[in-house]
Amino acid sequence: MFVFFDNTPLQNTMAEQNVPNHPPTRTDEQIVPRSQWLTIGKSNLLFNAQKIQKNPIFQISVDILSNTNFFQAFTASANVPAIYLQQFWKTMTYNEKTGVYSCQVDEQWFDLSADLLRKALAITPVNPTHPFELPPSGNTVIDFVNELGYPEPVEIVSNIRVNYVYQPWRAILSLINQCLTGKTSGSDKPRHPVLQMLWGIVTQTNVDHAELLWEEFTQGIQTFFSHKASLKNPKKKVTPLLIPYGRFSKVIIYYLASNNNIHRRPDSAVHHTGDDYILGNLKFVPKGESVEVFGMAIPDPLITEAIQQSSYYFPVSGNGC
Repeated sequence: MFVFFDNTPLQNTMAEQNVPNHPPTRTDEQIVPRSQWLTIGKSNLLFNAQKIQKNPIFQISVDILSNTNFFQAFTASANVPAIYLQQFWKTMTYNEKTGVYSCQVDEQWFDLSADLLRKALAITPVNPTHPFELPPSGNTVIDFVNELGYPEPVEIVSNIRVNYVYQPWRAILSLINQCLTGKTSGSDKPRHPVLQMLWGIVTQTNVDHAELLWEEFTQGIQTFFSHKASLKNPKKKVTPLLIPYGRFSKVIIYYLASNNNIHRRPDSAVHHTGDDYILGNLKFVPKGESVEVFGMAIPDPLITEAIQQSSYYFPVSGNGC
């Protein structure tokens, strides 16, 4: 079943009309032996829309994100046969000539792309007649982060840490970093696509967020390949091989199963939505400090009427909330 965490159904269970009546061609053990199963890494966390934090910054941040066309990427998950999640990553390949990633689910091979991720997450264009605009890069992104507020002038994107960005942008950036990428904490460094996502939100620009999510996803695939290769080299420090992007992987598998003749395997173990790693409480105060540090004020267009009428909204001049 593919659901939002707040139990609002997005699609039905794996489409029975697309499931062959005959038994699976191979057993689970033949697809990926149980002894070779990988642990799912703690990344790409699931946002629980029912878990509310008291800090008004959190409430406003979630409300701002909920008005984007990709908010369901924070909350969507799926129940799929666990063997398909293992097979998805066991068979992952990359063709250097074509630049195409592929994987096998059941007996079929599929090409992976930003468009597939867009469809799987049901990310629809803000305006079908309005083409996507390219997000900024280089110095423009650095200037953008400096405008949001940072303890000292930012000169290199790779030096930025989420927890040093001023509020309320720190909370939004932390939500994006932990739920939509392979990062594990708010202190992790946001990669360039993540900052471009934030830029698109703040400026209300029609950015192709699915393309940026795909760029992050493929970074996770490449890291997975690198760690996998290190296992074969006794001279290198061995990095535990973990499945990244477990939640997005399941959503993709569910989408493929709903549109192709992939067996449901009713007798197989299932990786449930409840098995996903859940986003914990956000930190709002930098280590060693006692109060939030605010930066650029939230642009008026982002403060919707619903936010203004909420009990937690308190406009304070000059502090960004």
